[in-house]
Amino acid sequence: MRGNGTSKRTRYRHARKAFEARIGRKLSPKERVRHTDNGTELEIGNWTHDMQREYRKRYYAEHRADAIMATNAWRKENPDKFRDVAIAYRERRRLRLVGGNITAKQWRELLNIYGNMCLRCGDTKKPTMDHVVPISKGGLHIIENVQPLCRSCNSSKSDDTVDYRHR
Repeated sequence: MRGNGTSKRTRYRHARKAFEARIGRKLSPKERVRHTDNGTELEIGNWTHDMQREYRKRYYAEHRADAIMATNAWRKENPDKFRDVAIAYRERRRLRLVGGNITAKQWRELLNIYGNMCLRCGDTKKPTMDHVVPISKGGLHIIENVQPLCRSCNSSKSDDTVDYRHR
């Protein structure tokens, strides 16, 4: 927000309405109002997905240090949300590679069912997601194929097919 008490979004909406009045028609949802380099004129452009991506890349390149500082500050203020975002990122990545899907919510529910502990040794230090049938042996990344194990137990299990859920 600026000193005048209006948010960037509000200022954009006002600029958009003024531009619509100037051209005598409403803009479509994909049409955007942008300031030109001299900051006085508004122009209309139909932003495609690629144009938006290029704009974000350019903006990040120009404001990289600020973006990193803002991200780190958010990370410190929201450790639970950051963990969920990180888990979701890993899930999307894994999904692209092998198929299947486990949401962060499903994983938290599974951890709650098993008391947030390793099913092999009972350790409660940050259980990891272990695939009963390893992905390397054709297992899927689905909630029915995972069990919580600590990092040590998960590593020692290696790529064996051992189900500790039914012991």
